[in-house]
Amino acid sequence: MILGLVPTYCSYCQKKDISTEKMFKRLDKDKDGAISRDEAKKAKNSLIYYDFYIIDTDKDMSISMEELKAIRNDPAEKSFIKQMP
Repeated sequence: MILGLVPTYCSYCQKKDISTEKMFKRLDKDKDGAISRDEAKKAKNSLIYYDFYIIDTDKDMSISMEELKAIRNDPAEKSFIKQMP
């Protein structure tokens, strides 16, 4: 059931009309090209913090732009959103 958290995070991005790039730039406070766990923890959207280990698919303790884009383009995510009332 842990994967159930991912669609919630992605739905947040879509509900708020925030592009992946814009969200990534806001979260990457030190502008090193990755979102650290600490940066995710300080984010107003704490869901990225709770889903951090799911989104960080290469397990390098940071979220890259590619990982964030991949989670938003997941076909399972699209089918989940279609099911939402």
